[in-house]
Amino acid sequence: MGEVKTPRQWFLWSIALVYVCAFASIYVQIPGLYGDEGILPVRLQMPKVQRPLLEQESLLGLGPSLGLAPQQVLELTCLVGVALALCAVLLEPLRDSLIYFCLRVLYLSVYNVGGDFLHSEWDVLLLEAGLLAVLVAPLGLLRCHSSYRYHDTVSFWLTRWLFFRLTFCTGVSKLASGDPAWYDLSALSHHLENQMNPTPLAWYVHQLPDWLLRFGAVVVLQSEIIVPLVTFFAPIRRLRLFGFYVQVCVCLFLQLCYILTGNCSLLNLLSITLSFSLLDDDHFNSNTDPKKKKGQEKKYILGSFTSLCMQVNVCTCVGVSSQVPYTSMAGMSVSKVLPAVRDAYSAVERYQLVGAYGIQHRMTSAEGRPEIILEGSYDGLTWTEMNPMYKPGNVNAVPPIVGPHQPRLEWLMWQTAQGGDDTSPWFTGLLQRLLQGKQEVVGLLQVDEAQYPFSQKAPVFIKAKLYNYHFTDPTKDKTHLQAWWRRQYKREFFPIVNLDDPTLKKLLEEAGLKEKFPAQTGSDTPVSQALSLIRDHVKGLSGSLLLSTLLATVAGIFLLKAVFSWVLGGPKPRPASADHKTRKPKEPSEVAEKSQAAAPSNRGGKKDSNEKKDSDRSPRKRK
Repeated sequence: MGEVKTPRQWFLWSIALVYVCAFASIYVQIPGLYGDEGILPVRLQMPKVQRPLLEQESLLGLGPSLGLAPQQVLELTCLVGVALALCAVLLEPLRDSLIYFCLRVLYLSVYNVGGDFLHSEWDVLLLEAGLLAVLVAPLGLLRCHSSYRYHDTVSFWLTRWLFFRLTFCTGVSKLASGDPAWYDLSALSHHLENQMNPTPLAWYVHQLPDWLLRFGAVVVLQSEIIVPLVTFFAPIRRLRLFGFYVQVCVCLFLQLCYILTGNCSLLNLLSITLSFSLLDDDHFNSNTDPKKKKGQEKKYILGSFTSLCMQVNVCTCVGVSSQVPYTSMAGMSVSKVLPAVRDAYSAVERYQLVGAYGIQHRMTSAEGRPEIILEGSYDGLTWTEMNPMYKPGNVNAVPPIVGPHQPRLEWLMWQTAQGGDDTSPWFTGLLQRLLQGKQEVVGLLQVDEAQYPFSQKAPVFIKAKLYNYHFTDPTKDKTHLQAWWRRQYKREFFPIVNLDDPTLKKLLEEAGLKEKFPAQTGSDTPVSQALSLIRDHVKGLSGSLLLSTLLATVAGIFLLKAVFSWVLGGPKPRPASADHKTRKPKEPSEVAEKSQAAAPSNRGGKKDSNEKKDSDRSPRKRK
């Protein structure tokens, strides 16, 4: 494996862009999820006993010293994360190890207080990839230049190991779970319906011939199991490049299909980002001068022994510790892991250094997509549905375009519908806030008040039903020509409750959501006022619109930079030759001595030339 400067820059740039999307997406949802009138108020997680900041799991302890409420501390954390990540995206010198360390600390702080809303697979993957970005990025802000380091290839190799674990374990879990849909190759057809946020294109892909969708399932299993196992760690460079191109043509093509049919999620973006680990600089500099390439090889060989020692130590630690989370898979016992390894993993588990991917694979059901539908009423007789804007509800509504925004409430409702747990604290808090008519929580369901049936007055009663959704089939559903979905009622998910219902009060008390102390308010500090001003400007915007605007701004900046560099660039000066660069300037004394020594010879040479001219003019010479 040669130098990896170019793919490393691609990896670091992509990680920074993912951080921008992640922090901005969470920031939009903070009031409804973690605000004082949100579903799970973050102030309830404030430590009752003051501890040193380094011993705390989040940065909420900075609130009193900054004069900020816990919600504002969370908002400040996300805004600082967006700013740092944007700087790393736009400015190459700021793609530094120190910047990525700060980004990971900020995201880990949000993750630790995020509760169920942030415990998703892509959050864990971003934390692990963010840790690798700290190791991969050069430490150039604390020194004058960033030179080549012999351990660059070793640290970048860890990203390949993460990509292998993500891809291979995701594929193996499909078969290890015993899901019959993957054995009869009908899983892709069900996946189009059951994915988190299907797009309108998913409906059209679902209408493709059955044999083509089954062939797609075969391609998915081959690209996730066979290709990583054979090519990712092959000692032959051409075989690794073959694996990359297979991933580009197959796996990344599938990622593109997932994005187009199921919206762009952080998991898709991170999968594409990690695929750069299969490349090296030789792939981009195929026309490099052989002498220069030979010099680079000599330079690389000089540090090979050091790299080998580091490779053995680092890869052993990371490789062994990353296997511990997989002991939670069915049929595997934790006792099979060495006690020393298990204890070491437990000691650093709260820092989310490594994660397990694919072990939470859910069975693909042919019964359709389960969905929780909330209904509200004023009298308990007439019921009206409260359909979220980012998940199926109304069968005639067009599937929304969401990505790269991650709607946390809709994601958790989607998971809960598949699991069937109606006593989760977050669900109880959601019902309470909807009965109270809190606008912050209502904004998570519908930003447009005209689309929310209880915008003028909160419902008195609320209940939840469970439906199974299927895509309509134009050849079979002649009565649903204008509908995207068809659904069947399955069962009651949550009984009818109101604010005075003893069942609801008991669940709130068990979840610790009963307010036992007044809400903490921030002071009128400049930071607090600035945070309130930013929140007022963002209020009323959907998460997908905000992220699309942010990414369009970044793309516009890059476009302007490209135009200005093309217009103002002009012809570049021709580089000096190697001999000219290596030629040392002459000393003044040497120049004077040479001029004095050359003076007589020059005069003598001039006299001889005059005599030669006279002899040529003589009559004898002319004859």
